[in-house]
Amino acid sequence: MKKILKNAFYSGFLAIVMVSGFFHYNQLEHYQSDPPPHIGTILEPFSERGVHIRAKAYSADESRAYLKRNLLSKGVVPIQMTIQNNTGESYVLAKNGLDLEDLSAGAVAHTVNRNYIPRSIAFKIAAFFFWPFMIPSAIDTVLTLRYHFELKRDYAAKSVKEEGEVLLPYSTTHRVIFVRNQHLTQDFTLYLQDLQSGCYSPYPTKIEMS
Repeated sequence: MKKILKNAFYSGFLAIVMVSGFFHYNQLEHYQSDPPPHIGTILEPFSERGVHIRAKAYSADESRAYLKRNLLSKGVVPIQMTIQNNTGESYVLAKNGLDLEDLSAGAVAHTVNRNYIPRSIAFKIAAFFFWPFMIPSAIDTVLTLRYHFELKRDYAAKSVKEEGEVLLPYSTTHRVIFVRNQHLTQDFTLYLQDLQSGCYSPYPTKIEMS
């Protein structure tokens, strides 16, 4: 009888591990980063001198396609900027040049991962009463953290940098701004710093809504 109970216990334990592993594999698969979409150049390449900026708010489908999550359902609107520098000068693009409240990549990733908090708590409560649930609880914690850091790294690569980046002459740059829905406006002003003179130039920009 003891042998039967022991075998049943280990079978149940193994089933919990296998089911939890399969569940987490499907729910938190390895994050695949995609480049921002091509929203079209404003002008034919280098046909007209100047800095030209286009901004477009992602739809829910575009957010899912290029950022792997529908951020609009979380109250965050991704806005893609295409900056076409058709000049011989270099400019610095930095977060302090935006007059929009741009969320950090870490804040956006945290907003996404808040969905997993109730499940994590449920696993921990279950583990308190039945110790084999410690295994899926540990798996959940590890995979959720991995997903958070992969998401944060991808969003940081696509967003406007705090420390700034150089827009080279005759180049086109794509960057994503993350704005809370309540702070979304129809337009904004982007300030670019001339790398040589250090002077800032304002570029009023209208946001195209999907």
